[in-house]
Amino acid sequence: MQESARILSLLILVLSVSPLFAPSIGSLFATTIGWRWIFVTLAGSALVLIVLIGTLLPEGRKANPDISLRPRAVLAGFGRVFGHPQFYAYAVGGAFSFAGLFVYVAGSPIIFIDTFNVGPRTYGLIFAILAGGFIGGSQLNIWLSRRHQDKDIFRAALICQNVIMLAIVIGTWFDWYGLAANVVLLFLYLPFCGIAYPNAAAIALAPFSKNVGSAAALLGFLQMGIGALSSTGVGLLRSSSTLPIYIVMGATALTGLVIVFASQNRARIDEPML
Repeated sequence: MQESARILSLLILVLSVSPLFAPSIGSLFATTIGWRWIFVTLAGSALVLIVLIGTLLPEGRKANPDISLRPRAVLAGFGRVFGHPQFYAYAVGGAFSFAGLFVYVAGSPIIFIDTFNVGPRTYGLIFAILAGGFIGGSQLNIWLSRRHQDKDIFRAALICQNVIMLAIVIGTWFDWYGLAANVVLLFLYLPFCGIAYPNAAAIALAPFSKNVGSAAALLGFLQMGIGALSSTGVGLLRSSSTLPIYIVMGATALTGLVIVFASQNRARIDEPML
């Protein structure tokens, strides 16, 4: 599982670079050459990707004729995967721990632009700095996974997430923090998203061999689905200040912690391969 966690940390680095740095690059485009060039760049990038996929990407694995792609069989496979205690605990718990990143991305304009009145360039710079914190955490996990067990790293990261979010929520409630304090505290929080999720994903996928494709697909669905639903809380609360955003981020971290620790007796790490 340690090797899986290291690979997933590298994968998260690749997947997180564009969405995390996109606001910074977009604000730079908008303030220099005009917002229309954002769409020109997106269209050009999509065209380049289509060409690269069609010409350079090799076939990684031949189709397995023993696996049915009929909807009933696919759904039954997902049901077997989700019913595994180890997968459920760490996939769902990890998704909630990672959902704070989605909430932060959705709420960062409210935090920095609406609340602290920073300009587009300053916002882009702050966003880039905090993105670097998240990416640094995912790469720090590679070093940690060589020295500690995945489950220990994941649980320690979850606890740290909750402690930092508690400090953020309390300080925001009493109006203790200014712009600098918010940036520092978020910079402390976001790396633990990058540390927690690769280990949770590695543990969740560990019991599977034949069904690992279904498990990985369901894992991604849970990560994106829970993250998307959590980030909608920013809109549903009609937040115009930082406190509701931080409360949602704290709730996702706490939910992940509760799920993992409540399931630890059933979700043993020595479950058989499926």
